[in-house]
Amino acid sequence: MHIGLVASPADAHAADQVATELSRVEGFDLVEPNNAETVIVIISERSARDDTWIAAVTALTASRIVPIAVALERALPHPNDLPNLVRPINWIIWDDPADFPTPELLAALTYRPEDYRLATQIDHEAEAWRQSGFETRSLIDDPRRINELEHLWARQSSATLRPLTELTSSFLQHSMNASRRTRGKRRLRRVIGIVVAAVALTVAVPVLLQVRSTSQLNRTSFAASASLGQDRDVPTWAAVSAAATLAAGEGELAALAGESLRDLLVLPWPVDYVQPIGGSTWAIQPIDSGDRVAILRVDEIGDPDYLSIREVDSARELAQVPLDGSYDAIAPDADERRLVAAGSSGVVVVDIASRSVRRVIDDPTPAAWFVDDEFIAVSKPGRIDVVDLDGIVIRSIELGDGDEVVGRGYGNGSSMAVTRFDRTYTRVSLDSGERLDANVEAPPIGAAATIGLDGETMFVLGPDRQVWTVDRNGEGRPLGLNAPESTYFLQEIEGGRLVVASQSMGVVVYHLESAVELGTVCRDVALVQKIQVDQDGEMVACVAPATFVVWPLPIGPIPALPEDALIFDEVEPGSVDALDIDGASRPRGSLSRIAAAFSSADDLVVIFDDGYIETFDMTADGQELAFRTSIPALGSVTGIAWSPSRPLFLWARIGDQWWPARDCPGCTNPASLLRAFVHRQRGCYLNQQLADVSSETRSLLGLLACEDV
Repeated sequence: MHIGLVASPADAHAADQVATELSRVEGFDLVEPNNAETVIVIISERSARDDTWIAAVTALTASRIVPIAVALERALPHPNDLPNLVRPINWIIWDDPADFPTPELLAALTYRPEDYRLATQIDHEAEAWRQSGFETRSLIDDPRRINELEHLWARQSSATLRPLTELTSSFLQHSMNASRRTRGKRRLRRVIGIVVAAVALTVAVPVLLQVRSTSQLNRTSFAASASLGQDRDVPTWAAVSAAATLAAGEGELAALAGESLRDLLVLPWPVDYVQPIGGSTWAIQPIDSGDRVAILRVDEIGDPDYLSIREVDSARELAQVPLDGSYDAIAPDADERRLVAAGSSGVVVVDIASRSVRRVIDDPTPAAWFVDDEFIAVSKPGRIDVVDLDGIVIRSIELGDGDEVVGRGYGNGSSMAVTRFDRTYTRVSLDSGERLDANVEAPPIGAAATIGLDGETMFVLGPDRQVWTVDRNGEGRPLGLNAPESTYFLQEIEGGRLVVASQSMGVVVYHLESAVELGTVCRDVALVQKIQVDQDGEMVACVAPATFVVWPLPIGPIPALPEDALIFDEVEPGSVDALDIDGASRPRGSLSRIAAAFSSADDLVVIFDDGYIETFDMTADGQELAFRTSIPALGSVTGIAWSPSRPLFLWARIGDQWWPARDCPGCTNPASLLRAFVHRQRGCYLNQQLADVSSETRSLLGLLACEDV
């Protein structure tokens, strides 16, 4: 692999260390940056002031950038002070002179992003297995995850990858052995064939917000994004590039674009993404089920903050509400009609409809939230005050010296907070002042907690790197959800889901009942500092130093299918038998078998017993595999359903629940692929992103320039 290196002369020691580490690994050649496929960029406070370094970074054309941020004696630079190319990329942090981050560097150069996240997660699960006394029930027995782990295991001996620890290797080996025994006992399930009439995809109003504000949209960028592993992290960016190429109809390149677009359509997409030019974003709150967002911003440090109300679909700013000071956080009331803002200038309440601002408290306040329609909880050193909208203290809840508020919640007519002192979590009623200590220790470093939707249950970060639930009596039990010590946010949301945010794993959503991971959101921003979920549990906003992003939250089993859903239970085997699906079409070498299938004139959708869904193009020679997705749940599939009004979803019945999975029935030709792409759009693009897209293609795909909105 040809590696380039860009560093300021002030960081020569760091560059020398990088060169030394690379020389120890076979297969890496250090070349001039312009001749490299991957370039390592050394970032430091001093390099941010070096015009020569800035020019060198700006001129880079490599397909992959790996930034190393040097923070040995100085603070890191703010992303806004750096060239755009390295602002949004995850940095490798070097902060210990005696410990150069060689494993992280080699992993960044060779791992796909999802592989690196997987290895980190398995480390945590292996540690939880050790702390459980190596119990068998702590091993992984999910066939879909085992398939991923077998890939990781096969590569563990590579000298260019971060070596697995002895504990993690043992955990993987035991999990794979246990899974093989389980799979060997499975009975061959009956294959079900189903014929469904083809339903045309409807065309929605197309809108899409930019993902890389400084990048140029061109007909080959989708290939570069795939090589970077960005198809999963920034699917909107890769998809619009692929769609533009497919629409241009340029032979083999168009065919490649079609394959990429099919894969991207089954991934979750962010719905709003902004990289502001100048100024800073302190907080963002989705409102109206994610149709609008309220953004706490400042144009220049020292100026008063303001609230910007934006419509997500059109990216239009609907209103600006000036504030008379500096604030750090916002929180909505139950109806999302008002927002309370807290910070160094005190506390104010903003009415979103009338855009009026009401001052409540003048003193600096780190956090405030609504208790109900008439009262606000205000966090103060050593206490929590409940005040009315005139700032008059109704009651004051005394906390212990050193107590820190680490979570809160409201439900069943009561308002609660969770505090931590030393290793102890305590639930505090803001109505009565009653305190209840949890019998679950907090980890030595860091803490996270929340009050569940019932207004009583606590969810806390436990000492074994799991999420624990604590009942009304203070008794706790682990939920089997991986949560590293770097976890800083927990929140239960509607649909039996829990949002877990950490520095090492990102923002992950779990299904509480089954402990199944539903998905990861906010993949496309680095250094997420805070997240906020809308009241309905449909959208999440993630704020990073230079960007914010709004993602739809992955859903679990749905309470009811759409009224027009087509449900299929008992059908005789049919066209599936004619395909060699368990052979050549299964490159993963899986032992899984077909559980259900249905077909139309153009494609065949097959659901396997390990939860994977594969769609085959029936119009191609040899029934070509079009794309693959999966159902997050575990168990046998006993039925499937599809709705003409939701053309990108199908559902699988597992037990008595219907689980959704993204798919794209009929997306096996350019016309249907482009219709499906248009159906997914929300937001707009900057003009420079559309520079290489013709006006005819813009019109065909419905790509809107933000300046024209």
